[in-house]
Amino acid sequence: MSSDGERDATVVPGIAALSQGYITSPPIALRAQPGYPASRAGRADVASIRVTIGARKHGRSRAHNASACARSRDNRRSRVKRTPQIFPYSNSHTGYVEYDPGAIDVAARAAALIEGAAPWTEVEHIGSTAIPGCAGKGIVDLMAMYPPGKLEATREAIDALGFQHQMVGHIFPEERPMRIGAIQYAGKRYRLHVHLIDLNSPEKETLRRFRDVLRADPALRDAYQAKKRTILQLGVRDPKDYTYAKREFITSVIGQH
Repeated sequence: MSSDGERDATVVPGIAALSQGYITSPPIALRAQPGYPASRAGRADVASIRVTIGARKHGRSRAHNASACARSRDNRRSRVKRTPQIFPYSNSHTGYVEYDPGAIDVAARAAALIEGAAPWTEVEHIGSTAIPGCAGKGIVDLMAMYPPGKLEATREAIDALGFQHQMVGHIFPEERPMRIGAIQYAGKRYRLHVHLIDLNSPEKETLRRFRDVLRADPALRDAYQAKKRTILQLGVRDPKDYTYAKREFITSVIGQH
């Protein structure tokens, strides 16, 4: 008995061992209160520790579930990133396709992909699909302009997106390359031509001028469409021959404006 009349403190054995890894304090000294034997106090404390252990396990389970959810989200994002956005190019004979306004959005999407992969580039929509109301092959032409010394890096970045090398038609040299591909938009697959051009090259101004002149002159745009129809009516279907057949008209427009 202690001097104050209470029973001596009783150390409940084994509590520290039961709670190993959860409680770091020394064994707990329990005072038995009148009408509450030490054995019951021990059982109550064990029950309390069981609750503590269970709560901690529950907490760890919730943390595990949260971690699993985070991994699932990361996996979904990874699958989205791996989803190809540039598809294989389909070669075909040259045809005459009416103007499709969707080409404007397609060009913007493709330009964003290229500029995201090669931030040093500037990408513009050129060619017939960049001229409202102008029919043609239906191919979306882009020029990706890079600063001097960045040709190799630009080729690598565009190739990494999934664009392909030319296999047929007028094949551009690797010093002034063109890449091909396709993009899916609004349930339709659009073919792409990406021309890699040095920012200091005068070619970029030539391509811009032809586009802008036909945008501003509907009569000239209609004459260009008539020229294309005439070429096809003559039986020209090979892409390379078709390009050469248009050259005279294009040169005359550029020379006069």
